[in-house]
Amino acid sequence: MNSRNQETNKKLLKKLVKRSIQEQAKYKKRQFIQRLLGVVASILVVFSLWLLAASFIPDTSTANCIELQEQATDATVYKFNPRKITVQPWLGEHHVYALFAVPKKYGNAYYASYSDVLVTVKGVTQPITATKANPSLYERVDVSEDSSLMVAYLWTRETIWQILQGKYGELTNPCNWTLYIK
Repeated sequence: MNSRNQETNKKLLKKLVKRSIQEQAKYKKRQFIQRLLGVVASILVVFSLWLLAASFIPDTSTANCIELQEQATDATVYKFNPRKITVQPWLGEHHVYALFAVPKKYGNAYYASYSDVLVTVKGVTQPITATKANPSLYERVDVSEDSSLMVAYLWTRETIWQILQGKYGELTNPCNWTLYIK
C-alpha cells in the first residue's frame, strides 16, 4: 500500500507541477498581451492628440509672402502663389489642395498640356499638375472678375508623409506652393 500511495502522490505531484507551469505560461501570456495593448493604446492616444493639435494650428494660408504673381523669371514663365490652401488628409482623398487665382489673360493655361502648368511644393520632390477649379471651390476664396481659379491637389500619401516629418506648417504656407505657367 505504501508504494501505491507513493505512486499516487507522484502522479498528483506531476499533475500539480504541470498545471502550475501551464498557469504560469497563461499568466505570462496575459501579462504580455496587456502590456502590448497598453503600448498600442498609448501610441493611439499620442497620435490622436497630435492630430487634434495639428487641426488647431492657425491657418497661415493668408500669410503675407512676396507676391510672385506675374513676376517672370524669363519672358515665357509666370509664377503664382495660392490664395487658399486646404490640408486635411484625414478626411480622405482630395482634401489637400491649393487654389490659385490666375488672370484670365492666361486663360489658355486651362487647356494647356500638363507640362505647361505645373505646381511645386517645398519639400515635395515631384511637381504636381493644376487644373481648372470646380465652381464649388470658388466660394472658399475671393476671386476678382478678371481672374479664374486653378486647383492643384497634393497626393494624400505625400501629405501624410510630410506631416509625419513635422512639415504641416510648411504645407499650409502659401509661399511654399508655386504655380508655373509657360
